[in-house]
Amino acid sequence: MNQKNKSNHPKIVFSFFIVLIFFLLMLSFTAIAETKSKGWEVWNDDKNEYIYIDKFGSISQADLMALTLKRDDCDTIKANIYITSFGLPIAENGRRFNVEITETDYEDNSEEYKNEVYISYSEMHHGNIVYVLSFDDEWKTQDWINRLDEFGPYYFHLELSEHTEEELEPSIYFEHTANLWDMSDLQKILVNEYRNCRFKVTENESV
Repeated sequence: MNQKNKSNHPKIVFSFFIVLIFFLLMLSFTAIAETKSKGWEVWNDDKNEYIYIDKFGSISQADLMALTLKRDDCDTIKANIYITSFGLPIAENGRRFNVEITETDYEDNSEEYKNEVYISYSEMHHGNIVYVLSFDDEWKTQDWINRLDEFGPYYFHLELSEHTEEELEPSIYFEHTANLWDMSDLQKILVNEYRNCRFKVTENESV
């Protein structure tokens, strides 16, 4: 998404919000990976404070793109990338990388843009290092919906590259530095979950 609303500068101390996302995702990480799920998964936390929409990548099927809606702030959406690595040095929290993003529709029309991510959290999980890569930005949920509707079904390719200030190749820490997600079906899922969020509907209810 190349339209963004700048948030406050990220803090190196990881917020409770992201920690909650991380540990809740880790509870289902292994089980979902074993099923090699190809679609977008929607789930809620135990207290019904957050709605999570996530999907494994198609290049590395152990990596996740995770979108989060907070029920008391439905108009804002957060995006994080979860990357696994094995047998490489552990990167410090706060380490920054550039990301080169290419969105390509099903007719091979594409748009390219750049952004930045930083390591907001990392933890050993089943012998692997799992990193949470976060954007400095947060977006309006409706902007995501509009973009998905305007551009139609498309592929989202993300590749990590060296940050100009830190001058460290991401391959030092990550076994793979690129992944691809098919964004089809996300628009209708996000429309539905945005509606549920605004009307305070949980997964077991309907209106």
